[in-house]
Amino acid sequence: MSIPMELVSGVIGALIGGGFTVAGSWVSIHKQFKEQRKLSFEQEQKQQLTAIFSVHEEVMHNLKVLQRIDSIIESHNEKFLDFSEANAQISFMINRWEKHFDTLRMMDSLKDFRTLNNFYTLLSVTISINYITHEATLTLLEEGNKSDIVLKAYQNFVSKKNQYWKDV
Repeated sequence: MSIPMELVSGVIGALIGGGFTVAGSWVSIHKQFKEQRKLSFEQEQKQQLTAIFSVHEEVMHNLKVLQRIDSIIESHNEKFLDFSEANAQISFMINRWEKHFDTLRMMDSLKDFRTLNNFYTLLSVTISINYITHEATLTLLEEGNKSDIVLKAYQNFVSKKNQYWKDV
């Protein structure tokens, strides 16, 4: 039994053509996946940096408010300030922390995250009672300064990590 030559050449052509198609598709898909991973990584890094810079700016604002409160308490020789008596609100900001909480929770050091979380927890309590003692002001200033240091270090770390991966 003989197989017609046209059939053999057609089968060989289909196999070779199919092989090239599979190889070309694999290379194309591999490149697309690699590019997608790179884009995802860059987007994640951008989100982290945005969160860090945004929350750091908010921490600095809150530190300035705390410094003003501390100077008022000390200059008037008071033990506390009760903002509700004056129908006023303490002008702390926590919305950026709330917005970027999930991103910052992924910080490489749980201790660093706890430092930030402690600061914002104390701020939230102070906002809710609308009252602050001199001792609480000093504690918040200390925690805020720790948060400032943590965020600066983390900004530096993420920036270096980004540069490393861009160079790779």
